[in-house]
This record gives sequence, C-alpha cells and structure tokens, in this order.
Amino acid sequence: MEIKILPVHFTMGEKLEAFTQKKVGHLAKITDNSAIADVTLKLIKPETNSNKEAEIKLLAPGYNFFAKEVADTFEKALSSCVEKIERQVLKQKEKR
Repeated sequence: MEIKILPVHFTMGEKLEAFTQKKVGHLAKITDNSAIADVTLKLIKPETNSNKEAEIKLLAPGYNFFAKEVADTFEKALSSCVEKIERQVLKQKEKR
C-alpha cells in the first residue's frame, strides 16, 4: 500500500509521520495491496481547541473511500478517520 502524506499549514515531525504510517498502514490488512492512501493533515486557523483536521482518501481498485475528522490532536483525528474507512471497506466487502 502506498501512503502519501500532505501536511498543510505546519511542519510535520517524525513522530507524527511514523504514527500516520502505522495507523494508515493498518488499512492494508483489509484492502488490496495496490491501494493508495492520500492523507491530508491540516492545522485550521484561527487557533481553537479542535483545530486539527485529518482527511484520508483511499483509492482501491474499483472503489474510492473518504473520511474527514476534526479533533484536538492529529492522532485522534487520524484514528477516527481510519475507523471510518475500515467501516466503509468492510461494508463494501459485505455487499460483494
């Protein structure tokens, strides 16, 4: 699985990049290995408590999945997005 990470309005640290790779990489277990994950992490202005936004676009052969979440940390937003994508993928597999 190919994972592309795009930070917007901030510089991403190594810990956050490793966390993102690990969390989104978990999706490879339930999807095709040729899937591509586009992850966008945004710092929303103006500064508020919940100003971290994560978006995941998962492009699998024949299917596109999308999840977006705003939280007070990128880790929480990413975890929520991964859970949403998992539900979408599993739902799609049930339909087949």
